[in-house]
Amino acid sequence: MDSDGVEGLFDTFLFLMILSVASCIILNSIPTLMSSEDFERRDKAIRYADSSLEAILSSTLPNASYLGYDGGKIGLANDSTVKEYLLDETYLVWKGRQLSSFDECNSRIERMIERLVTPAYRSSLVSSIDDGGGFRNIFALGDAWDSAGYSSTRLFYVNGVAATVSLILWWT
Repeated sequence: MDSDGVEGLFDTFLFLMILSVASCIILNSIPTLMSSEDFERRDKAIRYADSSLEAILSSTLPNASYLGYDGGKIGLANDSTVKEYLLDETYLVWKGRQLSSFDECNSRIERMIERLVTPAYRSSLVSSIDDGGGFRNIFALGDAWDSAGYSSTRLFYVNGVAATVSLILWWT
């Protein structure tokens, strides 16, 4: 050690540099840790949306019907699933049928979704069809169309036309 204290000053400067670099490394790793928690939360929400959509689509809809052009009820088979009903509805609305023709069963489906999906999420079931220019939303049950939430989508074909049904969830 020299008597002028230059070596001590050098050691202090070197210690502060090492401390600064270590602090930067630790502070830069915090967002990575936070994003992995966000990713885990997002992954759980998407898996929840996926299983919820599967449960909704596979549920039966007893006495499913819609209104015909003459105002009379057109019934589907008694063991029809929500998936079958929604695909028929999507195709018919796309072809020009009024969405209001399906109000009674759509209300039943909305209540089913409200009972199935945890109150921690708001939800919407969106039905789309590929009309040759890409998928176009036909109708939504719930209060979101293109919400930036967590979603699950299934692709089906109705009379040779591609259709999707999506469940969108977002935190309340």
